[in-house]
Amino acid sequence: MGQTVLNVVITGSSGSGKRSLRGKLETYVMKRGGTIFSFRGHIVGAEGELRYEHPPIDFGVALVESSLVYRDFANTPYFGQACQMAPHASRICVVGTKRDTIRDDYCAADLRARAHPSQAAYYHGCAYLSVNCHDGSGVEALCEHIVDTVKGIAPLHKKRTISASLISVFEQLTDDILDCIAALFSLPVPKDVNQDLDDADVSRLVRSPIAKAWEERVKERVDAPWGVPTHQITPNLIAKANAPHERMAVNFVRQHTRIPVPQVRHRHLKKWMVSEFIDGNMLYTCWNAQSTFMQFRIACTVRHYLSQLRKLKGTIPGRLETHIASGPLFDCNENGPFTSRAGFQAWCEMVAVTGWCSLATAFWHSGEADKMEPQQEPVTHEPWDLVYAHGDLNLTNLLLGSDGVLWVVDWAESGFYPRWWDGVAMASFPDAPRSWHALRPFMAGRHADDMHRSFWAFFTQEVHRFR
Repeated sequence: MGQTVLNVVITGSSGSGKRSLRGKLETYVMKRGGTIFSFRGHIVGAEGELRYEHPPIDFGVALVESSLVYRDFANTPYFGQACQMAPHASRICVVGTKRDTIRDDYCAADLRARAHPSQAAYYHGCAYLSVNCHDGSGVEALCEHIVDTVKGIAPLHKKRTISASLISVFEQLTDDILDCIAALFSLPVPKDVNQDLDDADVSRLVRSPIAKAWEERVKERVDAPWGVPTHQITPNLIAKANAPHERMAVNFVRQHTRIPVPQVRHRHLKKWMVSEFIDGNMLYTCWNAQSTFMQFRIACTVRHYLSQLRKLKGTIPGRLETHIASGPLFDCNENGPFTSRAGFQAWCEMVAVTGWCSLATAFWHSGEADKMEPQQEPVTHEPWDLVYAHGDLNLTNLLLGSDGVLWVVDWAESGFYPRWWDGVAMASFPDAPRSWHALRPFMAGRHADDMHRSFWAFFTQEVHRFR
């Protein structure tokens, strides 16, 4: 069995526990993949350099006391020192120390410590581990992380139990059966739904009598204090202010799915986006008038549409090309652009943890910290796979045509997001009837409500501070 010594540079402020951590590392030995690994720590001095000749550094560790405000630590040179000495930006992590000196009771120091992992991912794009340099707890996890990162050896995982495997198979089988039911009872889709058509340019008719009459009818049905953003300009066409990303999204969805989406006409226009007018009613105005069976068929159709969207995979979040993230979950503001899935997830988790800490602080000051739900900070721990999502799938953006076709409109907030994104957005729509909300788990998946309650509820209350 071979032996390997890994050299770890340790940076941090005076009193952060550098020497204690070095002592723990140098007494720890682990076996992995047929190799025995030991560790040698190298402490960076006050001037930011090692004071002696040293072998090549394999990994960098920057220490931060768990009670500190992470943003203050981010402004210190210690992480930069670790970056300079580590061989690669991926071979760095932040280690929180002195966590054992903080009570686990939602006090200010406790909340700062709980927020550190998400803030490390956001500010520095690296892992955060907590180590107790007195009793050695957390040292094993740190050493495993160093070895896994440096040598590229996959960490050892517990084998899935037979019961867990059976549950996974059963859940997948359930989803497949529900998809078949949804496809069986879905409303009809015209064969030529996504074929291009040619019509004359009618954008000048936005202020025509027919457009004004249509706007008045919409205002009677829907509360629109800021006016109606769309205008019926002819019996067959509707217009709204041009948004290049929405036009691109409509073309993308029409090209890759069989979801009925109104076709964009007159693509040369710069001021307006003109689409075909759908003769029908918004579900917002006609849902309660439908029979129970018809409501079920509509729910099947929505599930069938979402299944098609979720087959479209992406690697960078947000809108096509611009990678801006927007929509109801972002307080209707634009955020980004984001350059990676990991960066987007780190930002979202940092915002959610900040919102959770704000609420926990209120509970702590009221003396009811034990009633805080959830008890742990909202971090998902698993990478978010990105699929295409509508982003604002509410009852006003679903039109039931007079021909029985369910059309999906307003793709301005669409883009690549986690697969439960549309379900969470649907859960956040406050004015939907109870029968619609009862069918949401079937339409969008059973995990959306859990994500809305345990993560996005905290995110949405704080995101306005991160524009």
